[in-house]
Amino acid sequence: MSARRQSQQTVDNMEQGPACSLDGAALAVRRQEIAGLVGDALVERQQVKNGLRFRFRPDAENRVRDLVAREQVCCPFLDFRIEVAGEVILEVTGSPEVQPFITGLLR
Repeated sequence: MSARRQSQQTVDNMEQGPACSLDGAALAVRRQEIAGLVGDALVERQQVKNGLRFRFRPDAENRVRDLVAREQVCCPFLDFRIEVAGEVILEVTGSPEVQPFITGLLR
């Protein structure tokens, strides 16, 4: 891709709001991984101020931490907080502009 085209694509993405930096193939793999985690270990999902809170079974801690570490790279506009107290609590929050993106997470 030429520098000019890449620059235009970046501008277009900025106009559309924050977006994940993964390409189509990598995004599809990530979505499958997330679906597997949700299917295997999600206990509860609830709305919190500026985002969502997810409760996972205790045995999912390593998977949740690994996923969050990689999501922080491709989605730096999101804030992640993990708490482990028996179950694994993951809060994903962000600015008003990213709320539609957050709402679509882990579905």
